[in-house]
Formats: sequence, structure tokens, C-alpha cells
Amino acid sequence: MVFTRVVAGWNLAARELEVLQHHAAGRRNRTIASALNISENTVKFYVRNLFSRLDVRS
Repeated sequence: MVFTRVVAGWNLAARELEVLQHHAAGRRNRTIASALNISENTVKFYVRNLFSRLDVRS
């Protein structure tokens, strides 16, 4: 799959990939935090870093 190869090229940690998958599915940070048993602030940290690493702008 093309998407799998693209994601592999991003060199994301497993947890970063989990957060990205939840985020891409449209889930809120609070829901992601609950699903992954981490704090909402930790989710925000991952999202901020992912956006930076992937050069995403809001």
C-alpha cells in the first residue's frame, strides 16, 4: 500500500502513529487520551510534535 510506505518514511514512534491514527479518524484529544491511557496534555504534545515533524500548518 502506498500509505504504508509513506508513513514508514516518516519514522514515527509507535505511540506517535497511534495518536496520528486516532487524530486522522477525527477523534478529540480527550477521547484519544482516554483510549491510550495518557493525559490530554500528552496527546496535545504528540499532536504538536507530529504537526511540526510533518510540516502541517493549521
